[in-house]
Amino acid sequence: MGFKKIARFLLVGLFNAILGYSLIIVLYTLLNLNLYLSNFIGYLFGLIISFILNRNFVFKAKGEILAPFIKFVFSFFISYFLNIFVIYISTEFIKLNYYFSLLIASLIYSISFFISCNYFIFRKKLN
Repeated sequence: MGFKKIARFLLVGLFNAILGYSLIIVLYTLLNLNLYLSNFIGYLFGLIISFILNRNFVFKAKGEILAPFIKFVFSFFISYFLNIFVIYISTEFIKLNYYFSLLIASLIYSISFFISCNYFIFRKKLN
């Protein structure tokens, strides 16, 4: 798996979060687009940028694009729902502080999405 690959994955995530959030702010504040439409466009843009950067910079994948992109979107939603589940369980049942729950859920999201990318989406084929 490698420390460098994990570091690149986290760097892409940070870059993507800043870029997506900035786009949402620009669309909503400067262009007066609807808040929900701005948010949707920002997240869609972020998903596409994340795929491109993870494919090329983190996992250095070659070949087909459509099938891995579909897997990427699917894995994103699985990791996202896992994130929501962790927040729900940790705040409603374990009664952890909301911000601490967010931190734990973000960690779980990142680990699950990295594993999915590494072993499912951009897995190197053995010959």
